[in-house]
Amino acid sequence: MTAHIAVLASLGAVIILSPEVLLLGLLAASDKKMPRRAAMSFAFGAAVGIAAWFLIGTFIAPSTHHEEAHLGWPAFWIRVGIATMLLVLGTIRAIGAIRGSPVEPVRLPEQAHGEPRGIHALINRLLTTDGLPTPRRIVRAFMIGVVASGHSPKIFPVAMAAGYQAMQIHPVEDRVVGTIAFASLSVLPGLMPLAIEMLRPGSSAGLREVCERFMKRNSRTIVAILLIGIGLYVAWHAWSEMPAT
Repeated sequence: MTAHIAVLASLGAVIILSPEVLLLGLLAASDKKMPRRAAMSFAFGAAVGIAAWFLIGTFIAPSTHHEEAHLGWPAFWIRVGIATMLLVLGTIRAIGAIRGSPVEPVRLPEQAHGEPRGIHALINRLLTTDGLPTPRRIVRAFMIGVVASGHSPKIFPVAMAAGYQAMQIHPVEDRVVGTIAFASLSVLPGLMPLAIEMLRPGSSAGLREVCERFMKRNSRTIVAILLIGIGLYVAWHAWSEMPAT
């Protein structure tokens, strides 16, 4: 049980060190008209996005702790898939850290170069709706939070793996402890812009540059180590309980 909780806490730490949520949260909190409400809405959206993929992870896990449910081939291949996903993400981060490849900062649309694609195009559309009334600004901040956390290719696999891993913990009381460990860490990047605006109103824009510099120096290496370590643990767990042929 302790190992499973450590894995869940490590997955939460991966989300903390992924720059998308924090930096976009600071962008949302830079709203000149309603920074605190925008930061609060973003935090709620970020939590919803992570929770959605966490729940998906619980749904694909075996529903019982019976031996035939956990040692069947479907459960084995799901574990292999999750382990592979984590190892691939960790390896990509490790290669980038070793090569010293530049980390592209999260920028406002007018600062961006070239035509954005995928999630960045969607976020840019959300960020370019200036002049909106207050209700639509709140909805905009919420949607930025959902997109940044729940649909980031660097974050949603981690949240889904956490949901699956939580279902491996028994009894249910221990599972709740593990889930709380993951949730309390994974929501921190979404809550930090709100805390900053409450303690130091108007400082989000300046702190975003400081956070970008820290993330560029340190986050990729730490995340790579965590993801590869967790991926190896899940792979070992799958191998040790591989169904008999």
